[in-house]
Amino acid sequence: MTFGYDFSDTEEYGDFVTLTPGRYIFALAKAEKGESGAGNPKAIITLRVVAGNQAYIGGTIQQHWLTSGKSAFRFRALLRALGIDLKDRGKVALEKYYDKEFGARVTLQEGSELTEAGEVIFFHELNAILPAAQYEDLLDDAEDDDEDEADEADEADEAEDFEDDEEEVDDEEDEDEEGITIEDLDDMNLTELKQLAEEWEVSTKPDKGKKKLGVAQMRRRLAEVIEEEEDEEDVEEDVEEDDDEEESFTEEDLAEMNLAELRDVAEANDVKLPKPKKGKKLSAVRVRKILAEALFNDEDEDDDEEPF
Repeated sequence: MTFGYDFSDTEEYGDFVTLTPGRYIFALAKAEKGESGAGNPKAIITLRVVAGNQAYIGGTIQQHWLTSGKSAFRFRALLRALGIDLKDRGKVALEKYYDKEFGARVTLQEGSELTEAGEVIFFHELNAILPAAQYEDLLDDAEDDDEDEADEADEADEAEDFEDDEEEVDDEEDEDEEGITIEDLDDMNLTELKQLAEEWEVSTKPDKGKKKLGVAQMRRRLAEVIEEEEDEEDVEEDVEEDDDEEESFTEEDLAEMNLAELRDVAEANDVKLPKPKKGKKLSAVRVRKILAEALFNDEDEDDDEEPF
């Protein structure tokens, strides 16, 4: 059977993928301006997978991030990870940073719409957005065994040196403990990492399926503690910076938020969310409805509102 065709106006299919949760390194592939449903400026960011799950390397994902207001923290984190010197307000030409890499932890969030086949749509959520160099060890668990052998060969000598320097470390501990960064972990050997883990009450047992604790495993655990503290500091900064903007928070802003952000809004406003029934989970659609009723129930019920 013969078919006629004309692809002169047909767009390319593209290489968009749905990633599995985990850590990835991305390259900035494209950035465009857009506008949210509430009329706020946003950036439409296309990212290419550079490292992580081997099945997705070379594929792309797209993110829609607000560029101002309380929900612009991911766009700010992206600019920081790209090494851009930020001010409170300004402009940046992102095309200058195409192909520049950064790392992020990816999770999947349930969307409020279904596909034509009735399947749930999931969206990527990027957290712990940091320079790519801070993710290299975390993505390279395959080299754990080689690192462990080298570390064990030097561990006795390093332990002796560490004991000689222990008094100096104790004197400097009060000044340096709060200032430890993920980059500092790269300069520590296994003995030092274990010492820091004990101080921070972090487990030093091997990962499940591993016979012994490696440098990469220990750095990963300590890096997660630092990331959590940085995320908490970012939230505190956001609260301070957005005190003047709280009155501009509207019901339409809820439509731009994913499930994790909606839960944060509920917690910040003391809105109690119900526990889902056994075997089910609380969806973003339901949380939006609860927040809308709790935070905007004083508004005129006759106003046109987007249905949930």
